[in-house]
Amino acid sequence: MSAPLEGRVAIVTGSSRGIGAAIVQRLAADGARVIVNYFMHKEAADNVVNAINSTRDGAAIAVNADASTIAGGEKLLEECMRAFGRLDILVLNAGVSVESSISEVDHSIFDAAFNLHVKGPLFLTKSAAPRLAEGGRIIFISSYVTKKSTVMPYSLVQASSKGALDQIARTLAKELGARFITVNTISPGPIDTDLLREGAPTHKIQFIANIHPQKRMGLPTDIAPMIAFLASPEAAWISGQNIHINGVISSISPRLIRLLIASPGRDWLFDDWIGNTRLFMTLYRLRTLIPILDLLMYQSALIILLSIQHRKFLMNIVRSTIVSSHSSITQQLACHGVVRMKYFRSRHRL
Repeated sequence: MSAPLEGRVAIVTGSSRGIGAAIVQRLAADGARVIVNYFMHKEAADNVVNAINSTRDGAAIAVNADASTIAGGEKLLEECMRAFGRLDILVLNAGVSVESSISEVDHSIFDAAFNLHVKGPLFLTKSAAPRLAEGGRIIFISSYVTKKSTVMPYSLVQASSKGALDQIARTLAKELGARFITVNTISPGPIDTDLLREGAPTHKIQFIANIHPQKRMGLPTDIAPMIAFLASPEAAWISGQNIHINGVISSISPRLIRLLIASPGRDWLFDDWIGNTRLFMTLYRLRTLIPILDLLMYQSALIILLSIQHRKFLMNIVRSTIVSSHSSITQQLACHGVVRMKYFRSRHRL
């Protein structure tokens, strides 16, 4: 039985490390010949190429190119056609994590993110489209942050640039569909990569892991199989879709995570509450019990609630938004050890 991608050729941008490396190795394992793209990490790219070629000689080559530039995209295509003579699969994976609020963003931050997430992928796709074989595949790697009901203030550039990529993908699906070329987007949640761990404290990583039911971080190898499927002939009727792979983390607000991690004097939270998924289940139930209570408000209120010195402020919020018929919410929170029922009964009569 032949491999599902036998005879196909793939370019994966930003594929020397992390998600990109996992994708390119999976595509190669399924029979494709691949271009491993890198910009700064040559040794890592060589390691990926050597690992692939150790099982299938000549199945991979490394190409140094800046995927954020039009010239870099053209170089990738030229090297691909020179080495393999065709192109069937284009995976736009190269990306950067940008944290910048409106007060912090400047031209350089904006240009770096939009060049890599939007301009580079768009013009590489434009140049690649005439070269793609009929029935080709284009897959964009976006982010779960574009679909969050609440986003962090410092996600301004990240969310907007990845959001633009989402719209490019669904529009191209219509234009290129006549040639049986499918265009889809994958939106991963937090994935355990070098990029995510750079500068992140250990307790942050552990907290993100513990809010998943499986008590672990997502891995690059959790993303690669979906890419391989979308690149296969079996996915011919899937196009214009944005598929989220996040281990149900989308039910937890990034703002909540940020506040828990960043708030001063909250180190004890990670000792006492890390892994307490019942707490988040209670929060989720609040949505159905109090439709009028805004998602952002109750998540922010939880953090204040956990801070003893700000309980009085919380009570003002709660009393102004919750009618007495919803006192069961207080009882639920109390059952999970968040607050003491005695405190509420004696002081606020909710």
